[in-house]
Amino acid sequence: MIETLSSLSAELAAPGRVLAFCDETDLTGNDGTATMRADIHLHAAVVLPSGGYGVIAASLGAALDTFGVEEFHAVDIVNNGKKSVWYERSPEDRLAALTTICDALHASGAHVYYVQIPKEQYDGLVAALPPGSLPEDHKDAVKACFRASIAALLDTSTSAMVVADKDKNSKSIGLAKVDGGNHLIGGGIVLAASEQVIGLQLADAATYIIGRYIRRRDGMVAKVELDEEIGAFDSVVADGVGRLHGRLHSLLSEPALFCEAA
Repeated sequence: MIETLSSLSAELAAPGRVLAFCDETDLTGNDGTATMRADIHLHAAVVLPSGGYGVIAASLGAALDTFGVEEFHAVDIVNNGKKSVWYERSPEDRLAALTTICDALHASGAHVYYVQIPKEQYDGLVAALPPGSLPEDHKDAVKACFRASIAALLDTSTSAMVVADKDKNSKSIGLAKVDGGNHLIGGGIVLAASEQVIGLQLADAATYIIGRYIRRRDGMVAKVELDEEIGAFDSVVADGVGRLHGRLHSLLSEPALFCEAA
């Protein structure tokens, strides 16, 4: 059992492991697009070897000091509401921050593994099967499917660790047990606050840019076809998603584990 931030940090720094950092984005309540069904809930894991994680974490830690914030939280950077630490920061600063975390995601060489299930499709599955076969709640079901799938993907001879963002951003370290997850370091999925773990901020960036791209893709394409410029933040988002080409995998299609520990 991993109970403290220092013990979690030590486990993440150990060489020869595969690390997965997890987050989610809620696209329920959003209409479908030309390429995506409506009402999607998506969970994703940023997967990379522990040998390269320390360099990325140190670089982003230094960047946090430069920007004077505790964490890179993409939605706060872009939307900068009144409660955001970015509220009075210039658009240039915010754009630089989003670019920094997206560049780090690209430089890490991480692969992103995800589960997304449209609510309409899930409701159809629930209705077609005997009562009690599946969880009634769509979001709970997507989370359960994702966690079981990422644990199964990492069930190899290489030690693996999965860390997920806590639902409530308390400072304590938690643990989520998952069927078939006893092989994971810590005995399941370790839960931590995103501000405490740089890898979770990479996962936040990945889910944010994927989610924003899904929501806004049609509008971006329309502007490009009219030879109009898309917004600066959308440009960073589109570039970030583009750089994930070949590194974005649906866990429901039984992908290979491309990431191997050095």
